[in-house]
Amino acid sequence: MPETTAADTPWWRIYRDTTLERLVRTALAQNTDLGAALERVTEARALLAAAEGARLPTLMVGGSYTRGEARVRQEGESTTYPSAYYSAQLAAGWEPDVFGTQRSYARSAAASLQASEEQRRGVALLLVASVASAYVDLQATDQELQVVNRALEARRGYLDTTKRRFDGTPAAELDHRQAQALYEAARETAIDLREAAADAENALSTLLGRAPGAIPRTGSPGDQLLAAVPAGLPASLVTRRPDVRAAERALAAAGADVGAARAQLFPHLNLTAELQWSRTPGTTTTIQGFTMAAPTTTETGWNVAASISQPLFMGGRLLADVRAAESRRRQALIAYEGTVLSALQDAENQLAATRFAGERRTSADSQAVYAAAALRAAEDRYAAGTSPFLEVLDAQRTQLSAAMGAVVARVRQADAVIGLYKALGGGWQEDSTAAGPPR
Repeated sequence: MPETTAADTPWWRIYRDTTLERLVRTALAQNTDLGAALERVTEARALLAAAEGARLPTLMVGGSYTRGEARVRQEGESTTYPSAYYSAQLAAGWEPDVFGTQRSYARSAAASLQASEEQRRGVALLLVASVASAYVDLQATDQELQVVNRALEARRGYLDTTKRRFDGTPAAELDHRQAQALYEAARETAIDLREAAADAENALSTLLGRAPGAIPRTGSPGDQLLAAVPAGLPASLVTRRPDVRAAERALAAAGADVGAARAQLFPHLNLTAELQWSRTPGTTTTIQGFTMAAPTTTETGWNVAASISQPLFMGGRLLADVRAAESRRRQALIAYEGTVLSALQDAENQLAATRFAGERRTSADSQAVYAAAALRAAEDRYAAGTSPFLEVLDAQRTQLSAAMGAVVARVRQADAVIGLYKALGGGWQEDSTAAGPPR
C-alpha cells in the first residue's frame, strides 16, 4: 500500500494558515474532478471483484410450473382433461484455472485498480496545489491592492500640492496635469486589481466545488507556505508521485494481460453437474362411462460432465492477441521510463526554482526599500524647490513598481514551494503521518 503523503492529511506541515486548510478540506470533499476520479476507483474495484469471481464455481437454480387443460367434445359430450407439471433444476459449473487465464485477468484488474487509486491521488495532489496557488494569488492581489491604495493616497497629496502651486505658468500647469495623470493611472490599476480579485475568488470557488462567491483569506501571500526545504533531498522521493506509481501499476497490468493472452493458447477444461426433479400430478378421466386413472409420477435425475477444448485453428487470432499484448506491455514500459524521467526533471526544476526564488525575493525586498528611500529624497528636494516635479514622478513610478515586484517575488517563492510539494508527490517528508497538527 502506498504511504500517505501531505496530499492526503498532514497539510499543517506545508500550510500554516487555518483558512487555507479549511479551503483544502472543502475542495477534497466537494471538487467535481476528484469526485469523478473517486468513481473511477469504484468502477475499477468492481471490475476486480468480477475478475476474481470468474475464478470461482458457478451455481444456478431454476424451476417451472405448468398448468393447463384440454377439452374434448365427442357425441355431444364434453370432457375436460386437466394437466399440471412441476420441475426444478440445480446446476453447477467450474472451469479450473489450470493455465492461469483467470488468475492473470485478476492480477491485471488488481493492478488497474491500484493505478486508478494513484490517479485519484494525483487529482487530489493537483487539487491541493491548485487551491494553495489560487489562494496565494488571491492574497497577493489583496496586498497589491493595498500597495496601490497607498500610492493613491500619496498621489492625491501630489494633486493638492501641485494645485496649490498652480499659478497659471506653463511649468506649474505641467506639474499639476502630470500629477493628475499619475493619480488616474494608479486608480485604473486599483480597478484592474479588484476585478482580478473577483475573478480569482470565482476560480477558487469552482475548485471548491461550489458556486462563485467570496473567499475568506488571512495573512500575507506565501507566509503560510514558506516551509524550510531541507538540503540533499533524495531522488527516490519522486517514486512517491502518483503519476509514477500509476505508470508502474499500468505496466504491471499490461504484463498480466500478456499472461492472460498466452493462456488462451492452452486447453480449456470445464466441469459441470446438474440435479433435476419433476412431478406430474395424477389425473382421472371418464369417457362413455369408463374411468381411467393416471398415477402421480415423480422423476429425479442427475448428471456430471467434464469437457476439454483445445484451439487448433483460429486464423492466427490468438497469436496476434499475444503479440498485441506484448506490444502494449512494451509501450507501458516506455511510458513508465518517460514518466520517471519527467518526474526527475520536474523535481530538479522545482528545487532550482525554490532556491532562486529565495534569492529573487531578497533582491526585490532590497529594491523596494531603496526605491522608497529614493522617493522620500525626491519629495524632500521638490518641497525645497531644488528639483522639478518630474523627479518625484519618476521616483513614484519606480517605488510603486518595486513594491509590486516585492509582492510578485513573494508569490513566486510560494509558488516554487507549492511546485516542489507537487513535484515530490506531496512533500519531502519520508513519513508524513508521524507528526500531528501543531498545538
